[in-house]
Amino acid sequence: MTRLTPVVLALGLVLTSAACADEAESTDRSAIEIVDPVIGETAAGRNAALYFSLVQRGGSDQLLNIVTARTDRVSVMGPSIDMGTDSETSGFPIDIDPGSTIKFLPGGNHVMLEHVTEELTDGDTVTLTFTFERHAPITIVADVIPPAELVELIDPKGTP
Repeated sequence: MTRLTPVVLALGLVLTSAACADEAESTDRSAIEIVDPVIGETAAGRNAALYFSLVQRGGSDQLLNIVTARTDRVSVMGPSIDMGTDSETSGFPIDIDPGSTIKFLPGGNHVMLEHVTEELTDGDTVTLTFTFERHAPITIVADVIPPAELVELIDPKGTP
């Protein structure tokens, strides 16, 4: 073994550690954030829409699913969601580009909680868990709000 061998081995260890740190940073819990989650009021057995912004500060990822105890089925709908031709398709997974923000707003992409198990009224909260391909799961609490407040998500001034 030459004198150069320990130096090469040490350099390899440093580079490997740096690569692992970069990978850990890209899957850090702070890399994805769910911002301003709200759900529109609805009666038991009806569908309820979930609106939020997903902010990705890390590398690419995929949103695989969203679950809640308030329904057995959650699907994604909207103009930029490929639902395919199968009626059982949920719209998942959703690709998340590095550094992107994906908005789920009334009139656009949204998440549908199908056939909720109980009435959701103003002031209620719903706990939801978002599952990703790379990022650790994120559990959030969404406020239930009345329809008039949903309109403000589109136009904060409340003008038609």
